[in-house]
Amino acid sequence: MKRFAALLTMLVLLVSVATFAGEHGKKMSAEEKSAWMAKELSLSADQQAKLTPIIAEQQKQIEAVWQDSSLTEDQKMAKKSEIKNSTSTQIKALLNDEQQEKFAALSQPKAKETATK
Repeated sequence: MKRFAALLTMLVLLVSVATFAGEHGKKMSAEEKSAWMAKELSLSADQQAKLTPIIAEQQKQIEAVWQDSSLTEDQKMAKKSEIKNSTSTQIKALLNDEQQEKFAALSQPKAKETATK
């Protein structure tokens, strides 16, 4: 009986943690990310319309990589990096010089921010 109670408690805890992570660790949809980037980069409606399918395709490709059980973790990370670089090139082609500078700043790893604090 004690084992059952312990297992039940662990199950409830796991479900609670998974629910919390699902709500708070939620990734942005392509539309949400496109809208956020449009605001941050001051994109025109035309630029945003072109951006959304690029981001959607990136998300689709990365999801496929993570689902591919034939790849090692290192291979998955390398593929993800390739996809992000390709997407970045496509996005830069849509932007003017000022927007490209802002995009480059947004694309920088956050490690620099933490190092300066």
